[in-house]
Amino acid sequence: MIVGFTLLFVAGNLAYKELISLCKMMWGAIPKFEEVSGNFIFFHTWRTLLSIIVPTMIGLALVAFIIEVMQLGGILFTMEPLKFKLEKLDPIKGLKNMFNVKSLFELTKNLIKIIVTGMLAWSIVSKHMPAVLGNIQAANKLAGFLLLVASCGNSSGNLHCYFLVWQLLIIFFKDGSL
Repeated sequence: MIVGFTLLFVAGNLAYKELISLCKMMWGAIPKFEEVSGNFIFFHTWRTLLSIIVPTMIGLALVAFIIEVMQLGGILFTMEPLKFKLEKLDPIKGLKNMFNVKSLFELTKNLIKIIVTGMLAWSIVSKHMPAVLGNIQAANKLAGFLLLVASCGNSSGNLHCYFLVWQLLIIFFKDGSL
């Protein structure tokens, strides 16, 4: 972990510069968004992320390999764990292992954890659900309103369309949901 943080610390300046250049490129592409394809955004984002992640992962893999070699005293290749053992295919032993006291205790413990976590999550989420749903409804209204405004610009009867937008704005603000 120390090596990973050291690599991130050393490569942090490079990562920062790469992310800043990506952000500048993306913000620069906003005015000509119609000309920019999704592949442009996808390619440049992944290129930047991989240029940050790959060197760090290669460094960590090398350190892990060196530490493993140091622990084993050299490189050790053996086929022993890959040998086929017929006694490992016994279904009766497998069922005994599946339904012994220890595994049933672990199952009960994990079910209790899931139930308690679910109850806590539900109590928190249900308490804040009206606010979340209200925000979603307000966002849907705003999206519909913006779509209507955008369509007014392409409409031939602009005056009638803008009058409708004005009426909807009055309704929204009276309702207090926008």
